[in-house]
Amino acid sequence: MRPRDALWFGMLGRPFDGKVAERIGLVNLSVPLEKLREETMVVARELASKDPWALKATKDAYRHSLDMPWESAMNYSGAKEMELALRQNDAWRVEGIGDFLAGKYRPGLPSSDKEPAKG
Repeated sequence: MRPRDALWFGMLGRPFDGKVAERIGLVNLSVPLEKLREETMVVARELASKDPWALKATKDAYRHSLDMPWESAMNYSGAKEMELALRQNDAWRVEGIGDFLAGKYRPGLPSSDKEPAKG
């Protein structure tokens, strides 16, 4: 949340709904109550499909780098990336290069497992 929004709502004490909370960055997503369980499960399934080591490396790099000077944060993030590459046997890079060579991926465009990209 931006400091100006925090001060606005904190000093005025005005209530706000989920849509405003989403707009000001207090929450990532606002959904109607009747869709809450469904949307929560969509997010949970998406997270569960991710590599747990990649999630941990991302969280660690983000959280710990907040308290570091820029250069230290970049070095720490780079070290977490290398740790992840070792844990995954560099699979993400090998798969990504393979997708590019097979025409399944073109930089700047979404990937597709259906047909090779033409161009």
